[in-house]
Amino acid sequence: MNNSTNKKLRILLWKNKYKLLITQLVFGFLAAYISVPVITKGFYLVIKWSGYSAITKENYLKILRTPGAIIYLLTVLALGMLMLLLNAVMMVVLFDKNCQNNRSGVAGYIRQVERYFVKYVFSPKIVSAFYFIPIGIAVYMPVIILLSYNNAVISFLVHYIEKRTGQLLYWIILIVIYILCIVFTVFRFPVVRWLILSDRSYKRSVKAAKPIFSMSVRRLKSYIKWNMGCFLMSVLLYLVLIFVSIFVISIMSKDDNLLIIFYEVYGGINSAITVLIAFICGCLNLGAVAELTKGHLTGYQEMQGELKKTSHITVVVTFFVVSVISMFFCIQLILGGEELTYVSLGQTFVSAHRGESKNAPENTIPAIEMAIEDGADYVEIDVRLTADGQVILMHDADTKRTTNGNLVVKDSTYEELLTLDAGSWFSEEYADTKIPTLEEVIELCKGKIMMNIELKPADNKGELEQAVAGLISEYNMESQCIVTSFNQKSILTIKKMNPEIVTGYIYTFGYSNNIEYKAMDVLSISSRYLTRDVVTGAHKKGIIVAAWTVNDSREMRRMVAIGVDNIITDNTPLAKRIIYEKNKSGFSDIWRYIASIYTN
Repeated sequence: MNNSTNKKLRILLWKNKYKLLITQLVFGFLAAYISVPVITKGFYLVIKWSGYSAITKENYLKILRTPGAIIYLLTVLALGMLMLLLNAVMMVVLFDKNCQNNRSGVAGYIRQVERYFVKYVFSPKIVSAFYFIPIGIAVYMPVIILLSYNNAVISFLVHYIEKRTGQLLYWIILIVIYILCIVFTVFRFPVVRWLILSDRSYKRSVKAAKPIFSMSVRRLKSYIKWNMGCFLMSVLLYLVLIFVSIFVISIMSKDDNLLIIFYEVYGGINSAITVLIAFICGCLNLGAVAELTKGHLTGYQEMQGELKKTSHITVVVTFFVVSVISMFFCIQLILGGEELTYVSLGQTFVSAHRGESKNAPENTIPAIEMAIEDGADYVEIDVRLTADGQVILMHDADTKRTTNGNLVVKDSTYEELLTLDAGSWFSEEYADTKIPTLEEVIELCKGKIMMNIELKPADNKGELEQAVAGLISEYNMESQCIVTSFNQKSILTIKKMNPEIVTGYIYTFGYSNNIEYKAMDVLSISSRYLTRDVVTGAHKKGIIVAAWTVNDSREMRRMVAIGVDNIITDNTPLAKRIIYEKNKSGFSDIWRYIASIYTN
């Protein structure tokens, strides 16, 4: 394949641009719609079945070696191969001239894809689906690299391997694997075409594809250039889009700490860019190999007949059932937020203590809104139960300190509490601020910030616990909140009511790693009693560690150094700066931050 052939390929892909775009959009939607719920829900189940509450640096490898994790990884691998097979079938059928001549419109194309895909899957040649591992690497390498360094779970494993091999050797091995996968793709995709389009067995397909191998040798060098060109284009696109994002944020933001703001939105920006690059790689790389390796195929018309009616019905019913299940889990993921409360792999989060209580009245809507604006990862709030069963935000048993009145919460109705001013004591700016309910706060926080809900029960009847658990379930907040308390019975009650809720004990002192604590997913403890040994011991048990209340910069640095997962503070901006180890920000800081993701 020479430069003129490259030009013909570009022309061919351009002529089929709308078909390619639609095909890859449909595939991308199906792949995400089915795969994301399986991967996320399966990962959660693996952690729970392994006997831990969270995956940490200390128990990461232990969890990976459990039978549940092995089954999960094999399932994800099998699902990935099936998705790549479906994509290959869609592309082969799209470009094949005989397929084009034997179909009518979109409906005809869908029937052909269904026919070839089902006959491939439910035949002995399905064992050749392992071909799609190297094919997937060759086609989607830029996406694999982005996921490897920007997904917390995968990046931890990548950095673990880098430390043992050395970063230079790791990248050399990765490049060699990439080139070998490209070579494999060029030489074996003709076989895949035969397997898809004909009734021939694997051996007969290999034999039939031999005449094309000689052409593949001539085209290999040019296809490597084509693939590398797509890779470099992906890198350039990534850098350009990141630069544009930084530029837009710098214009729109009034905050002078650009690095913190960028960090808060980087995950979403990176996810969008990854999806875009996956779309481009599918169109260009897979489209190119599907067209360039077809050679002079004859004989694949041996695949006789359409799918039996019963087979077609089975496919439709299966697809419908899978779609309903996937929709259910997708809705749960969307409603539950993006953060994972059961992952602790070196990142330190910041909790705004009672909201941004340094600059706004504690446990109020303005304080929580300010915590969101300042980029806090969590908002820590205190809740109590009123006489009429409403869950409200209040730290003390009475309202004397934080309002203009003196009512005992448990003996007062919410209507009575609403008459109080919860802001004037802090500043006239917040005059007439009302005491909020937990439901109001959940509606405000949902999808914006994680929640640390501290229970302040007035008795041991369990009414507060029941009300809080009910609200969390009603709003699907299990994956977006933590429930903590000094009262161990309260935590046990919450866990019994809803085992999916992440729970934690609050200690001033007296915690020991030698004691097994029931229902402890999170250890929330005064920072003065935290040491590296305490943190490491908790992590080995899969327990996340939160330190309170840390307002001194030196103590914040110590918490980060010993591996604390969550810093509860009255000064969110300071904690953020300490975590990112920057006291100023600008474009150079942001690029250093991005570079650190791929080099640490």
